[in-house]
Amino acid sequence: MNHPFLQFDPNNEREALCIPKRDALWARRGQFGVPRWLDWEVMQELNQYDRLENMMSRPLVNLVGCNRPVYLELTIEFFASYAYEKPVAARKPRFRYKEQIAFRLCGRWHTWSVGRLGRRLGIYTREDMDDPNVFTEQFTFPFEAARDAFWAANAVGDPYNPRMSKASRLRDPLVRVMHHVFSHTICGRMDSLGNCPTPDLIFLYALVEKAPINLAARMAEYFVKCSGRTPSSQIHGGQYVTEIAFNERYMTEEVLQGLTLITEGVHIDIRSLKAMGLIVETDQGDRLRGLNNEVWDPLPPLPAEEEDVEMQEHHAVQHHTPPHHTPPHEPQHHEYHQHPDWPEFYQQFQQMRVTQEQHGTYIDQIRTSQDQIRASQEHAGSAQA
Repeated sequence: MNHPFLQFDPNNEREALCIPKRDALWARRGQFGVPRWLDWEVMQELNQYDRLENMMSRPLVNLVGCNRPVYLELTIEFFASYAYEKPVAARKPRFRYKEQIAFRLCGRWHTWSVGRLGRRLGIYTREDMDDPNVFTEQFTFPFEAARDAFWAANAVGDPYNPRMSKASRLRDPLVRVMHHVFSHTICGRMDSLGNCPTPDLIFLYALVEKAPINLAARMAEYFVKCSGRTPSSQIHGGQYVTEIAFNERYMTEEVLQGLTLITEGVHIDIRSLKAMGLIVETDQGDRLRGLNNEVWDPLPPLPAEEEDVEMQEHHAVQHHTPPHHTPPHEPQHHEYHQHPDWPEFYQQFQQMRVTQEQHGTYIDQIRTSQDQIRASQEHAGSAQA
């Protein structure tokens, strides 16, 4: 720990606060997380390149595409000194100019706005910075109902629970692949097989819904937590620290020679996706596998034409059935053919149909009561006459 970047002055009030954090990080110097990069060639091989390119915004591509090496001294210095003044929810954050971030890197202290962090991370271009709306985009879910509804539309099983919902329940295997990428880059997770907490879901929301999201604000908060807080925690985010150092032009040849390389990261290959159970071999090559073993090439197959013809014939028979076959005082029951790939949809549909029938019964009761009231009024009027 004799490297000059790891020396903090105990007589300086600001630097003295960094010493306990530095010592705790140094004790975990063997617990660095390995970044895993998205491999676009693999996406091409899986016939998902065009889909993914259409889903991802350019700032998001820039962020997850950061493939800088991770250096021990840079990462420990940065996280030992990093502080972020998170904006109060009741106030409108001023991300562009207000200096909310402080840290030391390569022996130099910095006080930045969230906007400047986004620029130094390579998320935004100069043209993006000229856009007055670039930092007014949401940086969290506006309310829990939006979060829960997004999960219900894209996953199967129980309602969303940040502590229990699993990414393995996501319907779209490409979204699962991207969650794996996010987990090992911008979410700072040890793996992508555990829970899917709200920060993970925000990035998936931006991906699937193409929702504008303030990535710089998300990263400012990410840096507070990604270095871990317990003795068993991994240290993530080192590649982004290196990116900042390069963009600040600190990474001279002399500086690089004095740093300890931890990892250069790895690309997510077919073998990794097979281990996740996401690959199926077809005559056209490897393809993504859905939850029900359906092949996504690039989307899941539609129902067979023969099934469509059978459904048309079935409805035609129902259409020509004489109405007197069903007594008017008995409710008509229709059969609904459930597609095996979408059981949750049909459960919701059946529940909706039951609710509609209950509402219809309630309306009939109201009409009967109204008829009784009218009859009583007419009888009373006749008696008075």
